[in-house]
Amino acid sequence: MNEVRCDLFERRFFAREHPRCGIDAQAYLQPEVREGMHVVHVCGEVDICNAPSFDAALGAALAREAHHPVVLSFQHCGFIDCAALSVVIRYYERPLARLSLVAGERSPFGRLVTCANLERRLPVFRELDDAVRVASRVGGSTFAAVRQ
Repeated sequence: MNEVRCDLFERRFFAREHPRCGIDAQAYLQPEVREGMHVVHVCGEVDICNAPSFDAALGAALAREAHHPVVLSFQHCGFIDCAALSVVIRYYERPLARLSLVAGERSPFGRLVTCANLERRLPVFRELDDAVRVASRVGGSTFAAVRQ
């Protein structure tokens, strides 16, 4: 993944917060600008131990770009659980949300969405380039575009 600096934010780390959770795995949000679209890559492992920090980091990143579409990619996310999924759903379903989601077919996020039977509620692109292309065409949330 390219280390591209953009006006969205610098890389934001979020740590595990529970004393029983190890701190060996780093989790962070990595910004990128691709074809004029803001992309946020979720990297590392996101679970119940760091979901509150993930929530805060993602909220800060999306607040900076409230008037622009953002593509949220889970292609570099090695693990995600339901606590983190609930954070994503909450941001995706906010009024005026302009958020598109990307996860490979076999990625943890893609499997979690499928297992939770959320494909219609939370459409996920399999390829980042497809999400960027559609989000730039519709100017925001790709829910309507994916359902067509």
